[in-house]
Amino acid sequence: AAGTGRAVIAAYYGNAPRAAYFQGCSDGGREALMEAQRYPEDYDAIIAGAPANAWTRMMAAFMRDDRAVFARPESAIPNAKLKLLQDAAIAQCDTKDGVKDGVLDDPRGCGFDPAVLQCKAGDEATCLTAGQVTAARTLYRGALDAKGRPFFPGYMPGAEAVPGTWDVWLTGPKAQHGVFATEFYRYMVHSNPEWQPGAFDFARDYAAGRRLAPLLDSDSPDLGAFLKRGGKLILYHGWNDAAIPPENTIAYFEAVTKRLPAEAGKSVRLFMAPGMSHCLAGPGPNVFDALGTLDTWRQGGPAPETMIATKFDNDLFGYLGFPAKPLRTRPLCAWPKVARWTGKGSTDDAANFTCVAPGMKS
Repeated sequence: AAGTGRAVIAAYYGNAPRAAYFQGCSDGGREALMEAQRYPEDYDAIIAGAPANAWTRMMAAFMRDDRAVFARPESAIPNAKLKLLQDAAIAQCDTKDGVKDGVLDDPRGCGFDPAVLQCKAGDEATCLTAGQVTAARTLYRGALDAKGRPFFPGYMPGAEAVPGTWDVWLTGPKAQHGVFATEFYRYMVHSNPEWQPGAFDFARDYAAGRRLAPLLDSDSPDLGAFLKRGGKLILYHGWNDAAIPPENTIAYFEAVTKRLPAEAGKSVRLFMAPGMSHCLAGPGPNVFDALGTLDTWRQGGPAPETMIATKFDNDLFGYLGFPAKPLRTRPLCAWPKVARWTGKGSTDDAANFTCVAPGMKS
């Protein structure tokens, strides 16, 4: 398709395009990395947001998530209780980044344990049962393999009750982790429309699913051909993504950097967005011009160290360029730097923040 597009443009305009870019998020992010890894000549610069790149591993983790919540009735977390988790996490950790704004800049440092919400007895609307505490702990921790070893990252505290996050992906009656994983194993792995999640066996089914990895996965860190021809790559992920764990993208960025340190240092950047959900929305600023940033970089500008993100009263309208009211701006910093308030001026204005190394003050 990329080659056909170039040929059509050249035939119509009389000149081939000066550059070609690919931008995608979620499964589009998986496809973006697939382009960089398998077809490095197709595009000159690529944006991969929240990439579902480790597809076969992710499906096994999704089924682990689903079983943790839904295998036993006492473990299911009603959506009405998600606010208990969110409020407790925010109360414990909101000010750790120096600003009280309802957003956790790097939720990994929160250390929130849902056991603080466990009911003393029975089940009440204001607390979690022991089974619900165990399920929530599992979702935060991430999936383990058949031998109890870390297998896939978990999900971050701080936005559990935001519509479109945990309710859609993890805990609702049609939680999408269970839907995606069931369809994957039922039709793509076992070719058995009668297969049920209760039959899931981690070791057996993960191994069976891995047969599809050469076709579906795009998590190889070998971007040598793409980067050596001058390709540029921007990765981004929202810290409060409940669909794909944010640490998955961090792990991929670090794997690329380890494999190709010189090339990645010049041509790959990762931006983590505090309070951003899956590709858009969430309590934090989540609308930013990744494409304009990439274009400036590709045309000879310096490697980007910041992007300004905006929180709108209607994030979708803001993203699409429709009328929307900006509520807050904040710089997104090239990983591993983080944004810190200077201590002066409004904390809703990006101009009052600087990007610093983790653990440092502005």
